[in-house]
Amino acid sequence: VAPGEATAPSLDKLIQATHTCFDLPGIYKQDVLAVVLQKVVEETPTPMLFMRTVIQTIRLYPKLTNFVMGILIRLIDKQVWTQSKLWEGFIMCCQITMPRSAVVLL
Repeated sequence: VAPGEATAPSLDKLIQATHTCFDLPGIYKQDVLAVVLQKVVEETPTPMLFMRTVIQTIRLYPKLTNFVMGILIRLIDKQVWTQSKLWEGFIMCCQITMPRSAVVLL
């Protein structure tokens, strides 16, 4: 269910749920999050909170930075710049992961 639909949870509720998941690192380990990110990046359209989740993942598990570079490249293939909120998150993620993300931007 997409945010904004009658049966969809509010954006605030979705953010709270995501925070709850990140507060449980014993359950949501880096391998689990990597699988989730890989599956979600293939969704069309890309969910609005996706980049927020990617950024939270990198902050919790910095070892996933190289993996996230692949996610960023995939988002370029999907023309992430056409969705303003995702694009803002993409740029923020690139800033956080510099200098590794320089190759993504070239």
